[in-house]
Amino acid sequence: MASKFALSQTAIKAWKDTPPNIWYKMYVTKELPRPQSNATKLGSYVHALILSPNEVDEKFVVYDKDQPSDSIVKVFKRYLQLINNHNNRELKEGEELKPLPYDLTNIDLLKKVCVEISYYKTQLDRAIKELSKETAYFEFLVSTRGRTIITSAEVEDAKALKEILLSDNMSKGFFVPKKNCEVLFEVKIEHDLELPMDFELDFIPTKGYIDILHFNHKREEVREVDLKITDDAFNFHTVMRIFDYPSQHSFYDMLIREFLKVYQDGKYAHYTVMNPLNVVIDNDIRIPYIYEYNQNDLYIKRYGIENTNVKGWQDTVHEIAWHLEKGDWSRPKFHIENKKLLVNIFKR
Repeated sequence: MASKFALSQTAIKAWKDTPPNIWYKMYVTKELPRPQSNATKLGSYVHALILSPNEVDEKFVVYDKDQPSDSIVKVFKRYLQLINNHNNRELKEGEELKPLPYDLTNIDLLKKVCVEISYYKTQLDRAIKELSKETAYFEFLVSTRGRTIITSAEVEDAKALKEILLSDNMSKGFFVPKKNCEVLFEVKIEHDLELPMDFELDFIPTKGYIDILHFNHKREEVREVDLKITDDAFNFHTVMRIFDYPSQHSFYDMLIREFLKVYQDGKYAHYTVMNPLNVVIDNDIRIPYIYEYNQNDLYIKRYGIENTNVKGWQDTVHEIAWHLEKGDWSRPKFHIENKKLLVNIFKR
């Protein structure tokens, strides 16, 4: 069954760097794969160990044997994704599903993926020959049922990082509840974001997955906490700009304020929403660092700065809503309306 469309902060951030017709196929119809997350396997495993320990075996599988080249792995994963998309798609009325087998016999589909991934795309017969040498690994991939493959060494590193995060005086309070404090892990929030009156649509659905919601019931406060496993915790301020984490926190700030209005019948709607935090650690120094954002930055990330070229994520939401209404994903809204895009090299 096709999942219901809702805008995530990832989809919003991808909009500015992705042609509308490609974005539409990634995030609306889901015909194309989305860009890989910048999260490492180690980081994902640490997240699972701390935030959803009961699901670790459902999400990961340990594999210590040699793997094929990265290119072959990409081909196999994309090939399996297309098979899954076909076998699990929503059927039209009266249509009978003809499932594709989970093997390497669909040569036409394999060649299509090789062209898409640029794996010997001008020597497709050679590509198929090379892929056929890795049948055992492909069969292993099928057996994983989409779980992330991780090594024993990465598992041990992740367990060590977990113990540090849960014992360090600076970080443990965000993961281990104590008197008058409550900690919620992996909170999924959905909210229909209201659109301005000039839209035909009343709202656009949005969603987010919050790592941690930390409630201090004594002070009547709630705070969003996001765990990051990075290469260099000390220089995380550089990474947060590259991946625009302030926009992520701004988007989550909106979702959390709406969530409090309905969570437990609005019991905590009057709580103060505190500045969000990143708890950051790397696998080298292994010392947790805490980074706090401020509401002024979150406000600008949402609304932009008036009469400047600084736009907020809400402007992006409105642009996406315009395309949803018009059903035209051929070019960006400005290009469609003005028959061109403007180029400004120097700031004025």
